[in-house]
Amino acid sequence: MASKNAILGIGALVVAAAVAFAVLRDGGDDGAGKPPASLRPSATATPVATMTDEERKAYVKDHVTVEDLIVDADTKPGEDGKDIVVPGLLRATGTVKNNGDKPVTPVTLVIHMTGANEEVIGSFLEDVSGQKPLAPGASRPFKFTLPDKKDWSGKFKQALQ
Repeated sequence: MASKNAILGIGALVVAAAVAFAVLRDGGDDGAGKPPASLRPSATATPVATMTDEERKAYVKDHVTVEDLIVDADTKPGEDGKDIVVPGLLRATGTVKNNGDKPVTPVTLVIHMTGANEEVIGSFLEDVSGQKPLAPGASRPFKFTLPDKKDWSGKFKQALQ
């Protein structure tokens, strides 16, 4: 039986061989000290802007919107094919859109559930960017579940961070 160190050593050799193959295939660097093309990011990749958390929050506030946000009962298909309500759960659905000129992630949607007197009875946060950069001009649908509150009035407030 192979030891853990032997397996790790073989894995390191496989990675080194793959890098060496890429370098040989592309002819090494291009003379300007750049790595081979196969090891550089593709031209079509969306560059990720480096922002501080404060800059990201300001960018999201100014350039990112949520459209068609609905919070209602979560459902699942029943045995008869009809949807049945999942007790204790709600489902939030909508679309997040980046109207700015930089990619951004995360985009945190905060849902404040309110009671009968408009008081906040629960707040929930979700990264609606899907844990990957939301490109400039792009939109992305989202769906997630959150716990139901027995005192929930059916109304909520929303904010993006």
